[in-house]
Amino acid sequence: MNILHLTDLHFSDGEDMDEGLWKKIPKAARRLSKGRDIDMAAVTGDLTSHGRNSEFAKAKETLSILAQELSIPRDRFLFCMGNHDADVEEAHSTFTHYEQFLRDFYGREPEGGLYLEKGKKGGKRTGFHIFSTNTCTETSLLFFNDACIPEKDAAELCAREDNGRGILLMHHQPDVVRNQETLHALTDSGKIDLILCGHLHGTDTRVFRIGLATVVNGIAVKPHLSWLPAGFQMVRIRKDGRIQVRSKIFN
Repeated sequence: MNILHLTDLHFSDGEDMDEGLWKKIPKAARRLSKGRDIDMAAVTGDLTSHGRNSEFAKAKETLSILAQELSIPRDRFLFCMGNHDADVEEAHSTFTHYEQFLRDFYGREPEGGLYLEKGKKGGKRTGFHIFSTNTCTETSLLFFNDACIPEKDAAELCAREDNGRGILLMHHQPDVVRNQETLHALTDSGKIDLILCGHLHGTDTRVFRIGLATVVNGIAVKPHLSWLPAGFQMVRIRKDGRIQVRSKIFN
């Protein structure tokens, strides 16, 4: 299974996005996928810089073109909120513009997650359950690191009874999650195999383990500082369960 992982896109008013960069992404993604189909795209927050409808409109237009060029159906794009996607700069903000973006992108009310069936093993169907959670309930543009995992989301994921592989999208890197006990309950549960996140704007893709889960902390598509690299990653889950990450950094 191949997952195109994009994070921290930061579409903005008042400045032009690097159109040349977005033209390079499809070709680079096909190269990273090694000729295999790209099964889905995971976009882990900060689609915008200020949470404005006009910025979300740019995100919708650009990602719709990307979906078409890579032959990824729109219903195989899954998103999570970023702190920059809040309606206002103060903490405890709402995300109404982000929610409208989802309706516009999908052309319907968004569902809670995604299930991708990938075959049979031992006579049973196997697949991947992909979920997203909002670590930004108490963060925003100005209050950006006060991350937490909603207890309700964690309880529902831990209570999941099927044996499909679990993938969780969240914006913040695990290091800044305030309720670490909830995070570790998830990663020790065996219900989450892979966590995809962003927010950090690092110089490379961080890949590490927490409990039974592998964490992929991605490179920002549009970093907040000009000297930081722009990029993305392709995450492959092999049939044997191993996770491989290939990153693309644009100079």
